[in-house]
Amino acid sequence: MAGKGEKRKDKKEQVPSTDSAHKKHMHIPTLRIIRFSLQVIFFVLLSAGLFQLASLAFPLSVIPVLSSSAQPGVTAVSAFDALQYGISAAIPLLLAIALAVFLLSAVIIGKGFCAFVCPFGFAQDIVGYIRSAIKFKGATLSPKTVRSASRFKYYILIIVLFVSGVVGASVVLGSREYVASAIGLFTDVPFALLSPADTLFAIIPQLIIQGKPLIVGWSILLWLRVVILVISLGGALWIPRMFCRFLCPISALMAPMNRYTIIGLERNVVKCHGDKCKKCERACPMDVPIFSSSEKRFSKHPECIMCLVCKDVCEEKAIKFATI
Repeated sequence: MAGKGEKRKDKKEQVPSTDSAHKKHMHIPTLRIIRFSLQVIFFVLLSAGLFQLASLAFPLSVIPVLSSSAQPGVTAVSAFDALQYGISAAIPLLLAIALAVFLLSAVIIGKGFCAFVCPFGFAQDIVGYIRSAIKFKGATLSPKTVRSASRFKYYILIIVLFVSGVVGASVVLGSREYVASAIGLFTDVPFALLSPADTLFAIIPQLIIQGKPLIVGWSILLWLRVVILVISLGGALWIPRMFCRFLCPISALMAPMNRYTIIGLERNVVKCHGDKCKKCERACPMDVPIFSSSEKRFSKHPECIMCLVCKDVCEEKAIKFATI
């Protein structure tokens, strides 16, 4: 009898209480909540005109994100728009400012602006939240497919800079009118014409403000813009931040600079559970090889946007900030 009583007692002691089990599995995504809050704040500030806040007279600035400089009541100019116009209009000062903004932001925090400030990145994240809410599985791509698809954004960047360079050279040679007549609307800021951010934050709001009917009377170019927007946002249902990863020229421009940032993220190999866990890699929206990386400081990877999702899901606190 005593033996049976002791066994029952031991068995009872081995079963964790409901409260302790709940505490162990309860994980509040604090960093993701903070990031979402900052994204909302920056979106409101950058879209002041759309929210009738333009009267607050926000100072005009240049920031390295995918936004629209043609947005109603715009409070900040996209550095990529400034870069294109600086080249195509042959304005050295504007070109220097745009490059300085990219270099400064890249050196300090890499592609961090993509995760916390970029309005189109925020739009894709909202699609991601919807995806999670409806428990849509999405697509799983092989590493080889990801590498191949990631090259497209570099091709887009090269084409955009080439077109801007041709127009800029024509300005210097005095033949801008001839080139402008040949490429038309692509003359000043080539990428803006097909940018999903411009369509979402500038074209559609302008159509609504002007009271023009949607769909009826749309030009072929407007249809093309809307199709690109739908593909860019719809793609985020299958692949998190699909546009950022495969098509964004800003992402391509800043990717090589990720290796030289002052602030980065690294994995503590002592605290990390390794192959038994890999929660960080599964949660990463950019498919950064956090555990598989040969480098301790994995944020040097060209696709890392410093979103901190990996740090948030790691219950062992094995991921920490690192500085040079």
